[in-house]
Formats: sequence, structure tokens, C-alpha cells
Amino acid sequence: MSMNQFSILSFVTYTINLQGWLLEKGGMMPQLPNETRWNSQLDCIESYLKNHSTYMEIRGEHMEDINENIGKLIDNVAIKREAMNLQSQLQIIGTALDKVFKYSAHGFLIF
Repeated sequence: MSMNQFSILSFVTYTINLQGWLLEKGGMMPQLPNETRWNSQLDCIESYLKNHSTYMEIRGEHMEDINENIGKLIDNVAIKREAMNLQSQLQIIGTALDKVFKYSAHGFLIF
């Protein structure tokens, strides 16, 4: 996950108005990555991608209320493209990790 994506998600997560606007429009709460879940990076990127069009809509309606630097990040198409590439890579790893931990919880590993 890039620092730009993290900045957007952190801003949304910790800004009360933006959370409200996001939920009003049917968006999902952003998932920030954490160190205790192996798929939290993937969940974070997926929440960013699912909400991206809603972020754009909110930005258009509330431009004056959104930090200018965050607004520029939301408008940057390269960041979304980067997130899509990361998502496809992490889905492969996430699926493999899910299988390993599922099988290891039952007392055997399959590699």
C-alpha cells in the first residue's frame, strides 16, 4: 500500500464529516492495515477501490471541506491504478495465506 492511499484512508477514517458523507452514499468504512492480520493490506486496498468513485463524488460536492492535498490524491488516477495492481498481486498471496492458516489450524500443512 502506498503512502498516498494510506493518507486518503486515514483522512477519511479520522474525519467525522467525511465518514458521514461516505456512509450516506452507501460507501463502506475504510479498512486501515494492521500488523495482526495477514490480509489487512488487501482489505485496505479493496476498501479504497470500492470507495474510490464515492470519494470522487464527495470531493465534487464538498471541495471546500476537504484538505487540498487529500483532494489532489483522490483526483490522481495513477494512485487508483497502483491500487488495482497491488490488489491483483495481493489476492494471490492472500489466498495462499488463507489456505496455509486454514490447514495449519487443523494440524497439518499443505504446500
